[in-house]
Amino acid sequence: RRTVQLADGSQLQLNTGSAVDVHFDGQQRLVRLLEGEILLTARAGQAPLHVLTGQGLLSSQAARLTVRQFNDHTQLAVLAGQVEVMPNRYNGLALRVDAAHQVNFTRKGWDTPRPTDANSGAWADGMLVAAHMRLEDFLNELGRYRRGQLQCDPHVANLLLSGSYPLDDSERILDLLEISLPVKVRRFTRYWVTVQARV
Repeated sequence: RRTVQLADGSQLQLNTGSAVDVHFDGQQRLVRLLEGEILLTARAGQAPLHVLTGQGLLSSQAARLTVRQFNDHTQLAVLAGQVEVMPNRYNGLALRVDAAHQVNFTRKGWDTPRPTDANSGAWADGMLVAAHMRLEDFLNELGRYRRGQLQCDPHVANLLLSGSYPLDDSERILDLLEISLPVKVRRFTRYWVTVQARV
């Protein structure tokens, strides 16, 4: 994870496995999200700030937002301000997403905006927040912040957990799972870990 100060004073934070192209000049302020996830704190400027993803274009004057690129869709969470969403192959009016709301969109449209979840942008503060999250989904998220393979046995995939976990100590998080859930963490090597049912 890293933080970059942009030419207009806006701040860009990149999550793990993320890449962007930034084009700022007198005419435009454009951040192209190539892969991964960003948290952008956009200051008001002469030109609107645009974020381009594989599925569409986001526009705002001043906002705080996270944008995550998936293979087939983009996830936007607006933490402050307002953001307009225009999918690549959509011909109608842009969708306006207000603060404390998130939405998934594809090239053709979007789902219904909903309140932001507990984990929106938490990674920028070094935290992984779970609120009744499936164990498999939790481990997929945790796997983004550690090297190697982190597997989940299908027998425990649907166990639910809640809590706030510091991303800088993934080994401690795995230890805590054994305390809070009926699971055993098997470490075949430091880089090959499986979470399975406790026998």
